[in-house]
Amino acid sequence: MPLLRKKEFEKSSIPELLRDDEEVFHCEVTNEIFRDYDEFCQRIILVNSMVWSCAMTGKSNLTYAEALHSEESAKKSLKDFPLELRIPVLYLATKTKRSAFGEMAEDIFSYIKDRYFVGEIVESSFTENSWRESHVLQVIAPSEELIEENLKSNRYEVEQLDVNDQDSSQVMMLEASHVRRKKGPYTKEKNRLFLKQFVELNDQGIIVLKESIIRKYKLDTIKFDQIFDGPLPDFEQSKKIVKTLNGKKVRQETLAKYLEKSGHSNTANGKNLDDLELEDQKNLPTPILVQSKIPAKYYGDALMVLEFSNSFSTLLSTRDFFPGGLTMDLLEHIVHMLLTAVFNVQDEEAAENKASQSLADLNSDDVTDSMSLSEATRLATLASNWSMAYQGMPLARLPLYPLTVSEVLRLHLLSSGARLNEAASKWRYQQRGGYTSEDDPGLTLRVKQPHILKALAVHNVNQLPTGDKIQILTCLVNQLLTYAVVRDQIEERLDKSKHLKADLRTLQIAERRHEQEFVSARIRIKRENKGNLERINAELDKLQIEADKKRLEFEKKTKDLVKHISELQVVLGSDRAYQRYIKIESLPGFFVENDERYPGICSDRIVAQKPELINAGRADTLVYVKKMYEECNGSDKENDSNHKKLAKKVNGVRTSVKLESDLDVTRDLLMCTANNVPCPVHSFDNKPSWSFYHNKDDLETLVSCLNKRGIRESDLRQVLECDKDNIDALIMGTNASKLNSTVDVKVEDNVQDKPVSKKVQNMYSRYEDSNLGYTSEMNVSEILHLSLIDNILEMEEKIYAGSLGHLKVRDRSMWRNHLTNRKYDELDRTLYKKEENQQLEKLKMEGRNSRPSTPDSIYKDPGRYLGTTSDNDSDIERHADVSVKRKEECDVIDKWEQSLLASTSYSQVFLHYCTLDNCIMWARSVLLARCRICHRQRDPQNMLLCDSCNKGHHLYCLKPKLTSVPKGDWFCDKCKPKEKPPTPRTSKKTRKLFSDDSEDDDDEDEDEDTEEPTPENGTDITMFEVCDVCASGGHVICCDFCPKVYHLECTQPPLRRVPRGEWKCHKCKRKSDKHKDSDSGSGEEAPQRRSTRRTHESKGGLDDDDLPLHNAALQELLSDVMKHKDSWPFTRPVTKHEVPDYYDVITKPMDFGKIKYKLNMGEYRLDAEVMADCALVFENCDTYNNSEALVYKCGVSIKLRFVLGYNLQFTPANMPIDLYYVPGSAPCRAVLLAAKALGVELNLKHLDLMKGEHLNPDFVKYPTIFGGAPADPAKMAKIEEAFKFLDTFLEKSDFVAGDSLTVADLSILATVTTLEVLNFDITPYKNVCKWLTKAKATAPGYEEANGKNVLAFKALVDHLTKK
Repeated sequence: MPLLRKKEFEKSSIPELLRDDEEVFHCEVTNEIFRDYDEFCQRIILVNSMVWSCAMTGKSNLTYAEALHSEESAKKSLKDFPLELRIPVLYLATKTKRSAFGEMAEDIFSYIKDRYFVGEIVESSFTENSWRESHVLQVIAPSEELIEENLKSNRYEVEQLDVNDQDSSQVMMLEASHVRRKKGPYTKEKNRLFLKQFVELNDQGIIVLKESIIRKYKLDTIKFDQIFDGPLPDFEQSKKIVKTLNGKKVRQETLAKYLEKSGHSNTANGKNLDDLELEDQKNLPTPILVQSKIPAKYYGDALMVLEFSNSFSTLLSTRDFFPGGLTMDLLEHIVHMLLTAVFNVQDEEAAENKASQSLADLNSDDVTDSMSLSEATRLATLASNWSMAYQGMPLARLPLYPLTVSEVLRLHLLSSGARLNEAASKWRYQQRGGYTSEDDPGLTLRVKQPHILKALAVHNVNQLPTGDKIQILTCLVNQLLTYAVVRDQIEERLDKSKHLKADLRTLQIAERRHEQEFVSARIRIKRENKGNLERINAELDKLQIEADKKRLEFEKKTKDLVKHISELQVVLGSDRAYQRYIKIESLPGFFVENDERYPGICSDRIVAQKPELINAGRADTLVYVKKMYEECNGSDKENDSNHKKLAKKVNGVRTSVKLESDLDVTRDLLMCTANNVPCPVHSFDNKPSWSFYHNKDDLETLVSCLNKRGIRESDLRQVLECDKDNIDALIMGTNASKLNSTVDVKVEDNVQDKPVSKKVQNMYSRYEDSNLGYTSEMNVSEILHLSLIDNILEMEEKIYAGSLGHLKVRDRSMWRNHLTNRKYDELDRTLYKKEENQQLEKLKMEGRNSRPSTPDSIYKDPGRYLGTTSDNDSDIERHADVSVKRKEECDVIDKWEQSLLASTSYSQVFLHYCTLDNCIMWARSVLLARCRICHRQRDPQNMLLCDSCNKGHHLYCLKPKLTSVPKGDWFCDKCKPKEKPPTPRTSKKTRKLFSDDSEDDDDEDEDEDTEEPTPENGTDITMFEVCDVCASGGHVICCDFCPKVYHLECTQPPLRRVPRGEWKCHKCKRKSDKHKDSDSGSGEEAPQRRSTRRTHESKGGLDDDDLPLHNAALQELLSDVMKHKDSWPFTRPVTKHEVPDYYDVITKPMDFGKIKYKLNMGEYRLDAEVMADCALVFENCDTYNNSEALVYKCGVSIKLRFVLGYNLQFTPANMPIDLYYVPGSAPCRAVLLAAKALGVELNLKHLDLMKGEHLNPDFVKYPTIFGGAPADPAKMAKIEEAFKFLDTFLEKSDFVAGDSLTVADLSILATVTTLEVLNFDITPYKNVCKWLTKAKATAPGYEEANGKNVLAFKALVDHLTKK
């Protein structure tokens, strides 16, 4: 209920004794009824006034409706609050001591966010990439040994449930990094909302839980070790605004007094002064100046790139690119690494953004006269479409390796800052913190440094000046810093550093409190034991021992915290002259940067140094102060007059007489010279920018010379002391001669004899390969030229050896020889020339105003507009003055060729080469063929390729085995065309996918079973028909109006099944559409065809067997199938991680989960479409797996149950079942009869037992369902007994299992008819004879399925008995 003046609003009760005809006033907002109109008006005004507060969130200044809506939203938000976290949150709330609710909620959330409690549902990772739902069984806090090793994270024992089988689970002990909470259910806002309703303010002004809540959840009986492990949390207590002293309330002390008391006052009596005001400074050790090939102006940026790559090595995959260590020598690899990271984060951002990321539509011919940021973004948008138009793929998918990185980098910089549509721009603006296209660093580089992009269009990136290279790397790093994933990592490190610094401050405050307590305790001991000197000394010694122990603990903790803080920071601090001290782990080295841009102004005097104060003790300091006091207060006039004479004005400033010597000392100490140029602190002239230390003794000297009383140097000294070991390691690893060639590095004897590590060897071998195997003295252009020739020759060799094609050259060996020797004039003569008519045709297409001999007349490079438009007038005129545009756009290959001909650098040529290489179907190469039987890629010498499908088969895997490659064309079992005798109209009788039901065909089949047809001339004639589209064999259908044949999938549109009735191909349809009025068909055929078309259109394109979609039945069917115990391999897609070569064999994957998704999304129109996808699941299972595989057996089980085990209300079209059969076999005929009755389509595969075809691998991989045994005359008595039983069983019914025909009748019918043709006398069994006659007449398709086959069986038996 909303709050009114911090109290819960109470509605008015319904007035009593209301009459039926009485007039009342109803307030709809509060649902109240009033008799008095004035009260009603007051309530209306009140509920619409902004005086209400939300009881859940605490929001104020709301109307009643807004407060009510806020409460409902808060309650809705708390619905998914984790139940298992309620007890831990409320328990921790009892341990807090806060006077403000926000502080209390923040303490609890900060403690819980990185910890997981017993019984909590979390996500855990047992492997690297798999996260599954689990629950915490136990929490194990780190032991004291682990804490000493700085391993303070808790460990968790979690139980992970299996996704596929809920009965099985896994229990494992995991580190905290392998456990995480689901995003959303527990957030800081929900934590506040949850606590808000259970807390109240007590009399002492502390936020506590309500007593009713403590009793309800029994929080007073819960122990901390029941929900977590380790010590209880020690939450900070709130500081009260009003303090109580001796029972009286006093005002809070001022900030100045507090700072003075806590030791932070910047006065003469304080501990820390400004470093430039101290009088006891020491000379700092002089570092060595950096003298590198990189200019001093860009050296800091180069170090930034190196350190960024090292800090974000996980994001950049630095070890993959630099396994031997990061270095600036391989610039292309750094650019490659940064570009890859940019493309990866772009893909992640695109995956998170659900809005369309399409680019804005712009006109490429509109160019303004100035290159502003807005104009640059427009040109970048145009450039971003180039890779898709001319390379056929997005920019992020272009081939990226050292030879193409320069061109990909140029295209990336040109497209940086491209505009997105409105939805994508808003999403990016929110995710990246106000980022727009004009903020892109690449766009800034394009506008301010256009010469870099112009140079990349001609040269390789390693040929650019060093400054330009560093600017490119800095631009890529700045682009990465704009993405949310990088910013999140930076914020996490900053938060960690912030918490560590807060812990350090808390520790320092506690130490100061202990020091005050120590002083108070000493005073108390002396006062309480006054006169007892021995006891005083004993207690003081005991107190001193305890204080020393606490002091040691404080120093140890401080050192650890400072060490962890320094590990997270690169800039360690600055000295008196504002020189920054930086550690670079990637180089490695300990550097000094003297590039402070805002050091301030010089002071009005030189601070005189007092050597006697350096390293002075307490007594020496007191003597010096006493001496100074006496000098200042002496009355010797002679001294006064002498003091006045020792001073004079220089440049308007009163200074000492010893000016020159003081200036030299001041400069050596790096102190301010008081406007005397040059000043080592405030002057910018002749200051070395970068220097370094390469000796550990220099580091020790530096630490000892830093002043403890200085603000900057004290902090720097503390950091250097705590992180000394790490800095020493960096100094020892510094290659001083590389940073400054004048430095002599002494190499110890043991270092000389030390063997080179494998890591360093790999690094050096990587450097040797960086020049593509050529010597370092060779010109870069020459190396790229030779590499391009080698790549072209290698591609041609692989194409030729893999039987993928050949070049249109007159002599291949001559062509290769000329290309190798770079005889390009003679090379051109080996190529076949285009016909003149083709050239003329091309000229016509280009238009009258274009220049056909120049590819730029069509091709437009994305970098043609750099700088202002006036700098590119020639380019604009060449492209904008074309008045006649092409009506038909070129396809991708034509544009790719245009772009290749316009290439101006080797990198562009290599990019086109890689694009072409990716487009070649290398999988069809003979060298990469995979056997379809054993699925192995080995032994290419014995690999035989099918001349139709181009798939491989090992000679020894075929059945029967082959010893050599057969001559002529060879087809596999699936592509082998069927043999047939020649007919006058062969094209009209070539439909292989269905058979006629006429009696003449039945008779012909019987003749074929008994003897093989032989032509009159004694030779076999085989007709091989190939598809008119793909020119390959296989199962084809013939057009009824022309002799052309097609595969079902090659027709337009593709067919799922063989059409019934007449079928016309797409070519004949076009002809008939053109001559519809003058059709030459007969008078009877034309009306029949029109009637058929009208019927087809009236049914919406459905075939006779196609039924409308039965969604409910299909949903139930799929649910039952997916719940089956053997359906687990088919409920989700197969991943490459599980089966690496699966998608090399299976080109059309399908699973029941995808089928159900498509059914839910309404992608199916017919039952037949669903059944076709189900059939594809079983076909893929049959194609990939062998008969011994568990997945194959599961597929057979589901396949049989799918068709025969469910009572379907529709015909399972396009779902044939393979049946290996012998026509005379009774069990086979029983299956044929059952299939006819059920309407199941069978793919019949005849087996010739005499030739051993039942041992073929295609047959034996199926499980044996029916098995036979040789005839045994001794069992004749049992057969007669069975006939007697059947005869008795049929006395009371017309059929075996009831009053209608069932599968039992069909099975027994096949057996009885077999015995009947074998002359077994069944006349004594009258009921059986009666049943047999009725069954033959009733069974669907009896003659085709059983009648002709049982006669064939009789003929076979007669033939064998005659022998």
